Parts: sequence; structure tokens; C-alpha cells
Amino acid sequence: MSHQHASDKWASYYRANQGKGNYFPENFVHRVFSSSSPVQFLDHDYRGKSLLDLGCGHGRHIPYLQSLGFEVCGLEVSAEQVSQLQQQFPGLEFAEGVAANIPLADNHFDYLLACNAIYYLDNAKPGFSHHIAESRRVLKNGGKMIFSMLGEKHTIFNDAKQSGPGLYKIAKDFLGFRHDTYIQAYTGDNQQIFNALEIKHQGEIIETVDDTCRHLHYFVAVNNK
Repeated sequence: MSHQHASDKWASYYRANQGKGNYFPENFVHRVFSSSSPVQFLDHDYRGKSLLDLGCGHGRHIPYLQSLGFEVCGLEVSAEQVSQLQQQFPGLEFAEGVAANIPLADNHFDYLLACNAIYYLDNAKPGFSHHIAESRRVLKNGGKMIFSMLGEKHTIFNDAKQSGPGLYKIAKDFLGFRHDTYIQAYTGDNQQIFNALEIKHQGEIIETVDDTCRHLHYFVAVNNK
């Protein structure tokens, strides 16, 4: 799926679901930023720290992130969605872009959150490693990166065509518009796709309801340049 085609598809999806989105954080996001026991993932001193919400969607996590003290910047794939976000959250910065091409300055952010977003590829090349490289570029040295990857048990991979280690071209999308999209999954054997990131914490979620399985890995990493 080309960048422009993906932009149009996501814009259409958010347009159709405008007003239906919730503003409760994903469970693992809340856990990573707020947990102190039995695991404390982060130091919890977020006041005045900058955070890029990569693939922020309709802004689901923004109120929660602001409540923690973050100065939030959001990235979305379509100009239409960026405009909607600017109306919804006046005073915040939003940019149009994708994980492979983040139109923001080097060494700018203290934190980067990529919840259910960073694993979408416009095509099979240059590959997922470029997404990690771009994320590292905009993070400060020592900056924290919190991101999720899909596991291979996820229902979205049913009948998908495998193009490489953990790399799939989607055939059956339950949302109905991500057919022919490339997704980089985490398999456990392809840890090298994270390049120079120092993974500090890792979790796994498997939820099955009826015939639908949600398989998610989440990571907390440090950007040591």
C-alpha cells in the first residue's frame, strides 16, 4: 500500500468513526507510564518533558499524557486527520507524516510513544529498520521509546502472505481497508530489527474472544546513540 493510498484509507476510516473514539489509554500504555509495582517501567517525572505520539489516531492517549505533564506532539498520516486533531486539541503541535519519514527535528523528544502504529510499512523496502532509525533520530540521546508490535497469533495475519522474517502482506483485514498492507510482526527470533535500541522491558498480551485473537508485544527501550 503506497503512502498516499494509506493516507486516504486512514483518513476515510477516521472520518467514518469521528466522534466514536474513546479517550482511555491502551492498557499497556497506562501500565508503562504509571505502574510502580510490581514493575516500575519509567521514572514518572514527566512534567515538562516532550513526547511524540506517533500514529496518534484520534488522540486517544493525549488527555492521559497531558495529565502526566507531557508536552505532546502528534503525528498522523493524513492532512485531514491532522486538521481534525488541531481542532480537537488547540494549542498542541501536530505533523503529517509516517514512521519512515518523520518531518520533525533531530534529537528533539524525551519520549516517543508508538502504540499500534510503527509496524505498518508502505512497502517491503527499505523495511522496518528504517522506522526504528527515524524514531531514534528524533529522540534525544537517552530518550525513551515505548512501542507495540503485533505477534504472529494475531487474527490479522490469517491467510497473510509472508514476505520475510515476520513480514506479512495482509489479506483479511477485519477493519476492511488494510488489505495488501505490509505489517512487520515481532516473532521473538527477529530481535535484530530493533537495531541499536536498548530494550529495558518487554511484555506480551494474548486475548482471544470467540474466533478473534489479539496478540501484542510491547517494549520500553532507551535510545543510546
